[in-house]
Amino acid sequence: MYKAEMKSNLFKKIMQLFGLFIILVLAWLSIISNKSIDMPSNLSQKSQELNCQTSKVCLSEIITMARFDAISVEKIDEFFNECNLSDKKHNYRHYVCKNNFMQFVEDIELKINDQSIKYRSASRVNHLIFYGHELRLKRFIIFLESITNPN
Repeated sequence: MYKAEMKSNLFKKIMQLFGLFIILVLAWLSIISNKSIDMPSNLSQKSQELNCQTSKVCLSEIITMARFDAISVEKIDEFFNECNLSDKKHNYRHYVCKNNFMQFVEDIELKINDQSIKYRSASRVNHLIFYGHELRLKRFIIFLESITNPN
């Protein structure tokens, strides 16, 4: 009886520590996400090439389409409607987006050419947060394909 009670108490203590650990991790993530709003962008200052060097915080891709004439900048702006448009030129866009989980801030730059879009995304914290960059890029490519191939 005594051994069973000791094991029960030990299990309760372990579960309490585990719960405390989860609460501390969530609090830490919340603090970082709030600070990311005020952090400067990790994108280099308007680099013309929109490339990422070997960086953990940046993702870049060149997207080419067969029927690129069907894509308008207004449609692209509609896709990024949940983001704030920070800078806008004829063939350049800079969006500031918040990640769905914990509201981490990421910067997205697009340079739109005749046959391609150069896409660059960077987190304001020191690493890609929960693969939000890759998911947003995949959704953007699917969106572009749906515009260029309306079948």
